[in-house]
Amino acid sequence: MDGDRIKDISLCEIENILRSNGRSLKDYPPMPLPNVALMINMANPLMCGVFFVNGFGGSGKTFFWNTLTSGLCSCGDIVLAGSEGHLVREFSDWILKIGNGDIGQEINDEESHITIPSDIMLTNFQDPIKAIVENTYPLFQKNFEKQDYIRDRTILAPTLDDEALINNYMLSLLPSEEVTYLSSDNICVQEKDSQLGDVYTTKFLNTISGSEFPHHQLKLKVGAPVMLPRNIENSMGLCNGTRLIVIRLCTHVIEALILSAKHAGEHVIIARMVIKPSDSRLSFKFQRRQFQIVLSFPMTINKSQGQTLSNSLEFVQGLD
Repeated sequence: MDGDRIKDISLCEIENILRSNGRSLKDYPPMPLPNVALMINMANPLMCGVFFVNGFGGSGKTFFWNTLTSGLCSCGDIVLAGSEGHLVREFSDWILKIGNGDIGQEINDEESHITIPSDIMLTNFQDPIKAIVENTYPLFQKNFEKQDYIRDRTILAPTLDDEALINNYMLSLLPSEEVTYLSSDNICVQEKDSQLGDVYTTKFLNTISGSEFPHHQLKLKVGAPVMLPRNIENSMGLCNGTRLIVIRLCTHVIEALILSAKHAGEHVIIARMVIKPSDSRLSFKFQRRQFQIVLSFPMTINKSQGQTLSNSLEFVQGLD
C-alpha cells in the first residue's frame, strides 16, 4: 500500500471518528478532505490504521494528536505514538503480522514462538536495567536537568515490579537528597460495631498497591519525573497521565513543572489527597492519604498510550 493510499484511508478514518462526535474535517481548515468515493466504498472499518500528522510549529499538532489518540484509546484500541513515521510504520506492520498469526512458529492453539529482530534488541550486557537505561537515557547525569530530554524519553515496563526496579535504579543516579513520604491508611468503617480495623491492620493496609493509586512509601528527589495516576484539576492541566518534573520537596506540598500539552512549563503545587481505591478484589473499603503522583522514569505500556515520545525502549526479561 503506497503513501497516497495510506493518506486517503487515514483521512476517511479520521472523518469517521470526527463524525461520530458531531464534527468533520471541514471544521479544521486547511486540513485535506477525504475521498468521497472511498468513504462510500469503505463498508468495513480498518482493523489497523496509520495516521501521520505534519505541520509547522504552533499549528496545533499536539492538541490534534492528543485528541485523536484519546478517542482511539477510549474505543479500546491500542495507539503506538512516535515522531519517526517510517519507524512507527515498520514496527506497526510487525505487530500487526504477529496479531494476524503471520509471524511465529505455532506450538498449539494459544502459543507461538516469535523471533524478535536483532536490530530492535539490546544484547551483550551484564546488567539489563543498566543497559536499557544507558540506551534510553544516554549521559543521564549530564542531561537530567533538561526538560525536553526527560519529556521525550521513557522505558516501557510490562509489569509494576519491573517499573519499580527501574525507578529505584534511576532515582539513585540523581545527585539531590532523597525524601520519603509515607501515606496514612485507614479502614472505611460503616458500622459502629465493626471489627474490620482489628482484622485489617494499618501495617497490612500499607502493603496494598496498584496502578491507579500511589504507594504507601513514595521516594522522590528534585529533578525526578513523575506522573499523575488520576485526574486532579483538568483546568490546570493536572490530568491522568500528565508528566511533571519535581522542582521542590516540602513537608506538606510538592512543587512540580508540567512537561507537556498547553500547560507545559507551568509550576504547580501538589498536596496530599484522600483516595478510596475501587478494587473489586478487596472485600473491604479503605482510604489512603498520599500525594497523587508516581515516579515515571519508566511507565507501564498501558500508561504510555497517548504519550508523544521520540525515544522509548521496552524492558523485557527472561527471553530465550
